[in-house]
Amino acid sequence: MVPQTERQVEAKRLAVARRYATLGRSITIFGLGLHIMKAKGLLLTAAMTAFFFSQPASAGVFTDEFAKCLVSSSSQDDQTQLAQWIFSAMTVHPSIQSMSKVTAEERAKVDAKTADLFVRLITKDCKSQSINALKNEGDSAMEAAFSVLGQVAMRRLMGDPQVVQSIQGFGKLMEPELKKFGKDNHLAQ
Repeated sequence: MVPQTERQVEAKRLAVARRYATLGRSITIFGLGLHIMKAKGLLLTAAMTAFFFSQPASAGVFTDEFAKCLVSSSSQDDQTQLAQWIFSAMTVHPSIQSMSKVTAEERAKVDAKTADLFVRLITKDCKSQSINALKNEGDSAMEAAFSVLGQVAMRRLMGDPQVVQSIQGFGKLMEPELKKFGKDNHLAQ
């Protein structure tokens, strides 16, 4: 495994972000690393998702095969389950708790279903790929491979028309100031 430079990691994150840029009208927003990026519709979501669920730079060929297997072996229901688990876990943070009505009982059910999902994917559906990744690339293979699955699950969730509409509303709030910033600093095209 060859360590990647910061620029290569940033390029990988931006590549993930570009995959999300498929809907809506063009807006200009800040990307990761204080870059100004032009994209469409879901770029803000992409940047956030790429940042929070990006694959570590040390992923190797076995981890990539494991990640591919996780994605191809998971159904839409599985991916929804993963997205629900991510959301449920985030709701325990003190700054978010008041915005969510997820009960401890609901969280326990989501945790149990997601644990069953992970066990199935690791020990049955992707058994040989998980073994190869762990043996050849270590424990970080799990985090990296499931990060890819998390990206796919979140992309599906964030592609929902109501979510897209909400995100576009947020983008409209930023657009005037960012256009002015771009013009004032000769960044606008």
